[in-house]
Amino acid sequence: MVVPDPAPSGPAPVPTRPRRRPVLLALAATTVAAPLAGLLAGCGKGDEDPLNLLLRQARAEVEAYEALLADPEVREKLAPKLDPIVEARRQHAQALGVELGETTPPSPKPQPPAPKREVETVIRLVRATLDQAREQAANLVPTLPRARAGLVGSIAANCAAHSAVLAA
Repeated sequence: MVVPDPAPSGPAPVPTRPRRRPVLLALAATTVAAPLAGLLAGCGKGDEDPLNLLLRQARAEVEAYEALLADPEVREKLAPKLDPIVEARRQHAQALGVELGETTPPSPKPQPPAPKREVETVIRLVRATLDQAREQAANLVPTLPRARAGLVGSIAANCAAHSAVLAA
């Protein structure tokens, strides 16, 4: 037969209240640590800055447009329309590079001339790339901090304006 333990003698232990100072310090530490953890979470190697895509796209477009303009017929007929677009996209790449902390942009790689194309085809290609750049930038604007949203929004507006000029 099992004999139960005798009842404890004396008064029952009184639960102690947590001390106020350690609780307040823990709350303060949590208040500071949570935002810091959120900021540091975005610093991992796997997370790419969303402006990098726009930067690469702008640089690729500049190279492609310059290759198209290497064709004398295209240059003769479209230089007045395409030269401002090339310059604008070059400035977009420069501004994005500065925002991303680039101190010196990479040297442009020499591009072979693009295959010979009709002027109308060149206009369609350039409009398509401008429309794609506009859409990507416009979709990114709501996700960015205010200063970056202004930069990316102006890039989207500029791409839309140049596309509209080419359509006219």
